[in-house]
Amino acid sequence: MLYDIEKMLIYSKSKYRLVNLLSKRARELNRWAGPETDISKIIPIVIEELLQGKFVENKANKKEQIEDHKDENK
Repeated sequence: MLYDIEKMLIYSKSKYRLVNLLSKRARELNRWAGPETDISKIIPIVIEELLQGKFVENKANKKEQIEDHKDENK
């Protein structure tokens, strides 16, 4: 499945930080799930969590960033 990077960038300041944020969360889930879990199944879960707003880089600015992004798309 392909994901729109622009939708994910509202949760991080740059693509580089976004990748770091996603990989950090993927490693957390992988530790929880165990070494036998296929990482290709974890990445879509992590992306969906991000798009649902379950975790963000900077929680203090989350609501403000989302509102700014919505205003830009009007």
